[in-house]
Amino acid sequence: MRLRNFHSSYVRRSESGAVAISFVIISSLVLLCIVIGLDTGRLFLEQRRLQTVADNAAMEAVARSGSGGGGDAGALAQLAEESAARNGFVVGDRRSLQVERGSVSQQDGLRVFAADAEGGAVRVVARHEVRTSLLANLAALMPGSEVPAWTPLRAEAVASRGAFAAFSAGTRLLGLDTESSPLLGPLLGGLLGTHLDLDVLSPGGLLDVGLSLLELVEGMALVGVDLTAVGLDGVLQAGVTVAELLDVSVAVLQQRVESGELGSADLALLRDLQSAARNGSTELQQISLEQLLRLRNAEGEVPRGALDVDLRLGDLLGVALMAANRGNGLSLELGAGRVLNSLGSQADNIDSMGLVVRLGIIEPPQIAIGPAGRLQVPEGDRHWKTEVTSPQLSLVVGARLNLVLAELDLGLRVDAGSGKAVLESLQMGADGQQQASLLAKPALAAVHLGSLQSLQAPFYAGGSLDAAGIESAPIEPIAVRLLGSESTGSLVAVTIAASSVAGQGGDMVVRESDPQALFEGPPWPASPTTVTGASGDALGGLISSLLGNLDIRIHLLGGDRQGSCGLLGLGCVLDWVVNEVVLGVLDPVVNLLSALLAPLVTALGNLVVDPLLRLLGIQLGSMELQVLDVQMTEVELVL
Repeated sequence: MRLRNFHSSYVRRSESGAVAISFVIISSLVLLCIVIGLDTGRLFLEQRRLQTVADNAAMEAVARSGSGGGGDAGALAQLAEESAARNGFVVGDRRSLQVERGSVSQQDGLRVFAADAEGGAVRVVARHEVRTSLLANLAALMPGSEVPAWTPLRAEAVASRGAFAAFSAGTRLLGLDTESSPLLGPLLGGLLGTHLDLDVLSPGGLLDVGLSLLELVEGMALVGVDLTAVGLDGVLQAGVTVAELLDVSVAVLQQRVESGELGSADLALLRDLQSAARNGSTELQQISLEQLLRLRNAEGEVPRGALDVDLRLGDLLGVALMAANRGNGLSLELGAGRVLNSLGSQADNIDSMGLVVRLGIIEPPQIAIGPAGRLQVPEGDRHWKTEVTSPQLSLVVGARLNLVLAELDLGLRVDAGSGKAVLESLQMGADGQQQASLLAKPALAAVHLGSLQSLQAPFYAGGSLDAAGIESAPIEPIAVRLLGSESTGSLVAVTIAASSVAGQGGDMVVRESDPQALFEGPPWPASPTTVTGASGDALGGLISSLLGNLDIRIHLLGGDRQGSCGLLGLGCVLDWVVNEVVLGVLDPVVNLLSALLAPLVTALGNLVVDPLLRLLGIQLGSMELQVLDVQMTEVELVL
C-alpha cells in the first residue's frame, strides 16, 4: 500500500516536471516568435518608411527643379535632402541619399533608367542601416560572435515630369498686315492661287488664337471626317487639303464661341481664306499634320502630353500654305511702279514687262513639339531631341532693262538653305514661371547673278524642285547687247556673271556654342526673337560680295562664251585680242556697266528679295524664333 502511494506520488511529480518543462519551451518559442514577428514587422516598416522617403524626395526634386535637360546635380541633391528631412530622414548617422539625373527608356518592354545630365528624370537611392533584431544584438555581444548587429536597407525611386514646348523658326506668314509689306498680297495670292482682300488681315487677334493638336484631331469629326478607327498614327498621317484644315479650324473656333470660351470672335477671316483656298488656280498638294509638326521622339513615338500643347493658328496655316505649295513654281505679279518707286531714275530703265518674280519652295518649315535636351545617340545631323527647320527655297527676281545703247535681261537668284533651331532646356521656377532656351544655326545661302531665263530654268522643269536640281541647273551669264538688237545681233556683246555663297560652319549640327535665345512665360512673348549668327552673312553682305566678284567679258562680231566664232570665224580671234590686249581701252565700258548694275541689283535685293524672304520666315544670317507654348505634365513615379 505504501509502495503504491509512493509510485503515484512519483508519477504526479514527474508529470508536473514535464508540464513545467513544456511550458518553458512553449513560452520560449512563443516569445521567440513574438520577437521575430516584431523584428520582421519593424524591418518591414523601416523599409516602407525608407521607400516613402525616396519616393517623396524624387518627386519633389523633379517638381521643384523643373524638367527638360540640364540641372545642377548639387541643387538636386539639396532638394532631395530637404524633402527627406521633412519626412524624418536626416542624412548622416547611418543614413545616406544618392541623387542622379537621367532618362527612362523602354528595353524589352521594361523601363530602364540611365544616367544622363540632360535627362528629365531623377533617381533617388536612400540607404539606412538599422538594428538587425534584439536577439541578434544579444548574440553579437558574445565573444567571437560574427552575427551582424546592423541590417542595411535600400530604397530606390525614379520620378519624371514630362515637359514639352512648341516653337517655330520663321513661320509668322499670316501674322503681318498690309502695312508690313506691299509684297504680302501678291505672295499670299500666289500661295493660294487667287486674289485675297488683305483687309481681312488687319490686326484682330484671331490668328493669334491657340489650338492644340488634340482639338484639331477631335475637330475632324466636326467636319464629317471619321478617324476614330485609324488611331493616332493614322490621324497624323491622313492627307488633308488647306481648305479642309481651315474647315476644322473654323469648326473648333465656332464651338468655342458658342460655349463662351472665345467670346464673339469674327470668323470672316478664316472663311475668306477658305474660299480663296477652294477657288484658287494653284494646284495645292494634300498635307498631313505630321508634315506640319515634328512630334515623334527618337523611338518614333508621340510623347504623352504633346497633344495638349497650344499652336498659334496663324503659324499653323502659314506652314500649311508653304507645305501645300512644295514643288510649285509660283509666279508673283509685281508691278514695277508699285515696288520700285524708290529706284528713281533706274526705274525708268525697266521695260514695261515689269518685274519677274519666281518662288520655289523646296522644303517647308515645321513647328516642333517635344522635350528638351540632347539625344543620347545622335542620328546624323540630328543631335537634339526636338529640332525645327526654317524654309528652304529658291527666289528669282528679274527685269529687262533698256539702257541708252544697250539692253539686257537681269536675273538675281537667292538659294536659301534650311536654318535649324533646337530646344536646349526647359526649366520651371519656384514661382511657377517657366524658361525655355533655344539654340539656332541660321540658314545657309547663295546669291547668283545671271541670265533671267537660265535662273528660272528649274521652275519650267515640271515643278520638280529640290536642292540638288537647283544647284545643278546651269547658270548662263547675262548677255548685254551693244549697238544692235536681239533680232539683228550686235557688233559688241558683253557677258556678266557672278556668284556669292555664305558659309556657316560646313554642317547643320547645332552646338552649345551657337547663338542662344531665352524665353520666359507664361505668357510667352507674342512677337518672335531674332537670333543672329556669329558670321553675320546677311543679304546685304552677300550682294556686296556678288558685285565685287563680277565677271565681265567683252566679245566682238558675235563671238560669245559658248564657242561660236561669228562672222568668218574671226570672232574668237578678235575676242582673244580684245580680252587679252585691248581690254584696258574698253575699261570705261566695264566701269559704266558696273556703275549701272550696282544700284539696281542692290535695290532689287533690298526692295524685293529681302522683304519676300522675311515674309517666308527667312533672314539670311539670322533666324526669327518663337516659343508658342510649354506644357508640363504631372510629376509621377516611373520606377
